[in-house]
Amino acid sequence: MLRFVNAIDFAGAGRLAAAVGLAILVALLTGCSPGDGLTRGAVNGKITLDKKPLPSGVIRFVPVGETDGPAVMAIITEGAYALPQSEGPVVGNHRVEIEATNMLQFPIDDEAAFAEMAKRGRRMPVNPVPPLYNQSSRLTARIAPEGAIDLNFDLQSKPARSTGR
Repeated sequence: MLRFVNAIDFAGAGRLAAAVGLAILVALLTGCSPGDGLTRGAVNGKITLDKKPLPSGVIRFVPVGETDGPAVMAIITEGAYALPQSEGPVVGNHRVEIEATNMLQFPIDDEAAFAEMAKRGRRMPVNPVPPLYNQSSRLTARIAPEGAIDLNFDLQSKPARSTGR
C-alpha cells in the first residue's frame, strides 16, 4: 500500500510541476509586452550648435518634480532625433540633457586608439556642447500625451554669461 501512495504522490507532483511550469511560461510571455503602463509622449526635433546641426550626440529626458518614470534617451544624427510614443518620455516635466558624441574621431570602445592617444600625450577632446546643456543642464521640456511634440534646441558653444544683476 505504501508503494501505491508514493506512485500517486509522484504522479501528482509531476502534474503540479507541469502546471507551475505552464503558469511561469504564461507569466513570462504576457509580462514581456511592450506596454509598461506609463503614459508617454512622442517627441522629435532638431538640435543645432552655433546654428549648425549637431553631427552626432544624445538627448536625454530626465523626469523632475512630480513627474515619475524612467529617463529616456535618443540618438542625435545630423541634428535630428525622434522618440516614438512607445519609447518616449513619460508625460510631465523633464530636464533635458544634450551631449555631442563624435569628439574622439574613433569608436568609444577602441582601446588601441585610446592607448595610442595616451602614448602620444594627447588629451581627451573637449565636448563642444558645454556642461550648461548636459551635466548642469537648465533646459526643460513639458511632455503632453497627445500627438508628437517638436522640441528644437539651439545651443551655443560659448553661451552668454549672466552679469549677476
